[in-house]
Amino acid sequence: MPFACWVSGMFDIGGMGLGPVHIVAFSITFLVIITVSIRSGRNVRDADTFVAGHGKGGLGITMGVFMSLAVGGGCTIGTAQLAFQFGFSGMWFTLGTSLGFVLLAQLLTVPLRNSGQKTVHDLFAARFGTVAGTVSTILSGVCMLPTAVSQVASASILLGQVLAVPHKLSVAITIALMLVTVLFGGVIASGYVGRIKILLTGGALLVCLALVIFHTYGLRTFWEELPAASYITLFSRGGARDLFNAVAIGFGMLAIQSNAMGILSAKSVATAKRALYICAAIVPLLGFCSTCVGMYMRTAYPQIDPAVSFPLFILRYFPPAAGGVLIATLLLSVVTSGANASMGIGVILSREIVRRLKCIRPGGRGELLLNRIVITAVLLSCMALVLVQKGQITILDWNYISGSLRSAIVFPAFWATVRCKRSIPRGYVIAAMLLGPMSVVCDYLFLNIQGGPLTAGLLAGFLCVLVGWLREHHTTNGEATSPKNTE
Repeated sequence: MPFACWVSGMFDIGGMGLGPVHIVAFSITFLVIITVSIRSGRNVRDADTFVAGHGKGGLGITMGVFMSLAVGGGCTIGTAQLAFQFGFSGMWFTLGTSLGFVLLAQLLTVPLRNSGQKTVHDLFAARFGTVAGTVSTILSGVCMLPTAVSQVASASILLGQVLAVPHKLSVAITIALMLVTVLFGGVIASGYVGRIKILLTGGALLVCLALVIFHTYGLRTFWEELPAASYITLFSRGGARDLFNAVAIGFGMLAIQSNAMGILSAKSVATAKRALYICAAIVPLLGFCSTCVGMYMRTAYPQIDPAVSFPLFILRYFPPAAGGVLIATLLLSVVTSGANASMGIGVILSREIVRRLKCIRPGGRGELLLNRIVITAVLLSCMALVLVQKGQITILDWNYISGSLRSAIVFPAFWATVRCKRSIPRGYVIAAMLLGPMSVVCDYLFLNIQGGPLTAGLLAGFLCVLVGWLREHHTTNGEATSPKNTE
């Protein structure tokens, strides 16, 4: 009897009007995509293929890897949620993601491919020693968790609304789907599924935008019914806060391992850069579509939970078959993004463990197994965090917290590694990696300075790098002008 009640409840979820056609279309679409993910892993036999594929990815596959993380819960459900509450300010996440793609193309692509390394943390280790690489790896892995948590939270919200299952069960199903998506194919599965996701999600969002424009008479309803000061502006949450949140997302993308994996999977530097620039142009458009959906739902259904505004829009305004396909696409977007985030964490932590354990051959099957074990542990940790916080933090705020922490860890050290010609004592770079995220946490909990946590973190990190540079500069000049050197 309880099972029958649950099945019957699936067809009218909280007034969302989910019918049998929705269920059939949803199931077929999702099963097809999961099958693609599993079949793409047939040729994955070692860790090197899992991380970088065969290094021969074309433009489509490379874009798919990058977009697998970028187009997820933050770009869709999270952006619509924030737009429901704060209007066009919801676009800052996708603007920051676009900035991140440009930074990856300009700053990381050539150094990473030319160095022969597989992570940005390997670059730090090559320049400043093993300790610097280890500190960066561990801190970045831990600070990437909030991004994965945001995707788990998004997918669990979607599943909870669509399938009418308890919150804990929806979280467990989400974790299971992410494990299936990532464990078998690695970066190859990420590329194939990401390419499908670009087409389905991009097409769905454009149709959503067209429907919003139709129902709002060319968006005129926004100006007539929503307060201009808090909705018709990019800075409704405060100019400095919104701007630095976007910068945090952009800088933090340098530390995301799945982006490095995308760069390495491309067949050439030119292909990687071209894919990054195209992604940088696409993502803000997708963010604008999601923002318009959230704002429209604020005018049409002001009483609903902002987190469900996007899936509710699909179920209200699309035919059942199309709605089922789009809900599956939306869930796919979130699941693959969470899987990619967890894969990035798992890969960098696994590589650090392999360095310490001489019994595991780097790049072989042993490391592949370790990758999968660590990824599973990461996703289980995300499940625990989602269950503990119970929706008290918005989806995008999880991303902003993670971006600020990763930016503070990586960007000053990255600048010292790639852009500083003069050597800097490694102790100062390690201090920058440690003091940066500590300053972010202190500002988030206690200080609340004008520029936000990112400002505090970057100031602390670059101050350490600057002091190290000045000391080395002073020492070098002193040795050059000493009597011994002038004789």
